[in-house]
Amino acid sequence: MNNRVNTAICQVASTANKSIDEWVNNAAIHLGYSAKVFGVTVGHTIEQLRLSSGGFEDPPDLRAWGAATRLAVKNGYIKKTGDFSTCVYGSPKPLYVYSSGISTTVTELSKNSYVTSSLEEFMI
Repeated sequence: MNNRVNTAICQVASTANKSIDEWVNNAAIHLGYSAKVFGVTVGHTIEQLRLSSGGFEDPPDLRAWGAATRLAVKNGYIKKTGDFSTCVYGSPKPLYVYSSGISTTVTELSKNSYVTSSLEEFMI
C-alpha cells in the first residue's frame, strides 16, 4: 500500500479514536465477533459484518472502518477467504471469515463505556 493511503488511514483512525476512546481496537473486535457468529464456512463483506449489530457506534468518518479491518486481520480476528463479492457499483469486495484470534471476554469489552450491551449477543 502506498504512503498516501497509509497516511489517510492513520488520519481517519486517529480522528475516530479521539472522538470515541479506543474506537479502532473495539471496532476490530466487533468485526471478529460478528464473523464468529456467521461462522467459518461462508465469507461476508466488511459491510455485512459492520451492520450485523445495530448497537456498535460508527466513527465520525466511516473510512475508519478500513483501519479497523486492517487491525482485525493483523490480530487474527478475521481473515480473507480469497473470494470476492461484487457491490452495486461493480467493484470487487473481499470476503472475510472468523479466524479464531479473539480472546477478549465480554467483561473486558464492557470496561469501555461506549461498547453497547448488544455486542454481548455476539459472544459465543
